[in-house]
Amino acid sequence: MRTPHTYTSNGPYTVTLTVQDTENTDSYEFEIVNFQPNRPPEIYAPPNENIEGCGVIDIPMLPYSSTAVSITEAQFNVVGGSLVLTSNLVSLTYIDVASGACPTTITRTFTVVDGCANVGYRLTSVCN
Repeated sequence: MRTPHTYTSNGPYTVTLTVQDTENTDSYEFEIVNFQPNRPPEIYAPPNENIEGCGVIDIPMLPYSSTAVSITEAQFNVVGGSLVLTSNLVSLTYIDVASGACPTTITRTFTVVDGCANVGYRLTSVCN
């Protein structure tokens, strides 16, 4: 017989399961199971930059792209960003949208997907 139980608050719990066979055999096994919460990734975008120039070509480090570009976590860290993951990193991308002409405002959206298919987004703006 299955007896479901849902815990309603955060924190560690000790769960004990006792199983008896039809002949009341004394045999025990145990296993310690840890569960990680299924939280979406936290993404902290690099700080906004004021860049001197007059076009998207003047953006250093991660170049302007109007299509999604895959980057590594190391590349993201180098430009000042950071991630907090509760699962493995599957993908990290950015995409840019430019508006105006000298000055140009670039809005960059970073997207991270983890191994539990959770998605995190963060926007940052770069003005030329």
